[in-house]
Amino acid sequence: MRDQNPLIRGVYLPLGRPVLPSDASWRQDLALTISNTTNIESRNGEELLVDGESTELRWNGSWRVARRWQLQFSIPVVHYSGGHLDSVIDDWHRLLGLPRGDRPLRPENELEFAYLAGQGASGAAIDITGSHTGIADSSIEAGFTALSTAATTIDVWLGLELPTGETHALTSNGAVDVAGWISGQWQLGRDWRLDATLGMSRPGSVDPLPLEASSVIPFGTVALSWDAGTRYGLAMQVDAHDSCVKDSDLDFLGAAVLLTIGGHYRTAGGWRFELAVTEDVRVGGSPDVAFYFGIRRQH
Repeated sequence: MRDQNPLIRGVYLPLGRPVLPSDASWRQDLALTISNTTNIESRNGEELLVDGESTELRWNGSWRVARRWQLQFSIPVVHYSGGHLDSVIDDWHRLLGLPRGDRPLRPENELEFAYLAGQGASGAAIDITGSHTGIADSSIEAGFTALSTAATTIDVWLGLELPTGETHALTSNGAVDVAGWISGQWQLGRDWRLDATLGMSRPGSVDPLPLEASSVIPFGTVALSWDAGTRYGLAMQVDAHDSCVKDSDLDFLGAAVLLTIGGHYRTAGGWRFELAVTEDVRVGGSPDVAFYFGIRRQH
């Protein structure tokens, strides 16, 4: 999972993908993520209104090019709209006693992304009210397996995100971003596994936000997985990243911490189906909730 914040969607926050097993030559993933949020903030000359739903369909392909090397390519398509989940999510938050945030202040199923810059600015830097669909920024990544044993795998990654989207549509930052990270996987027993990723991203910009991008953005992931058998499994994952922008006091443009809980089912034919839900642990720092559906095929 990655932060589905539409205002920083163009910033490169790499997705931690499991490394290809030594007996596999390639893998394809197709992931559908539906994110819904309502955030209203006004602080120190900045005003922000983010109310809407985004649907991201992301294809990811991985190929082994040598015994210790592999390449990954990722192409996402994003659709922004008012959505249909506002009442469902509001009822879910009330049922669990979770904060409802700004939802009671807004009409249901409407789209509006607006950001008004700080001192000396005139007019809205971002003002989107119409539904639209487009390709977002794509990435290419190379991974090297530094350590591989029966219980531990350590991989080193370097990636580039290319500006294949459009800044005015909130699907790109209009720049080339670069990131490096280390991923580890530890088998804790027959049924339990721990995965972790720690890295740094360097964004080329945060367009169309009229703000300066952070020089580097630390990010990390920790996931605990339990395999109930050869076909079923559950997982709990925490993702976090620092602020992507400088000189903003708004929570929605600051650091984010997300909690994802889900599971998977693997067929006898090698297909793997995944289902998960993500909540914002740091309330207001990322979209309220995201639903993830994944399909994976490995050869």
